[in-house]
Amino acid sequence: MSSTIHTLFGLLHTIICASPGPTRKEMCEACFDYLSLGGVFSDGPIALLAGQNSRPLSLLYHFIGVATYGLVRIMMSFPSPKKMWTGARFILVNTFHFIFSINI
Repeated sequence: MSSTIHTLFGLLHTIICASPGPTRKEMCEACFDYLSLGGVFSDGPIALLAGQNSRPLSLLYHFIGVATYGLVRIMMSFPSPKKMWTGARFILVNTFHFIFSINI
């Protein structure tokens, strides 16, 4: 259970405290907007952080949900090459942070 909480806390810390830039801004906004959707979108991550849910697959599910939500937010209007580059960086940075925050 503690590894799931630690992984989620590490991801949140990285998202909020990452170096400034457009990718960090998008990560923060995607995370907060995902949580503000309510229902399963906020109950799941909060249960993970509170230790009420220790399933790693639930953590992966919500990680993929936030990443997908963030990518859709970036591409919502006309997808320009700059937005596609920001979206690619968004996915790569999020995946990098997720992989390296997992305690094995």
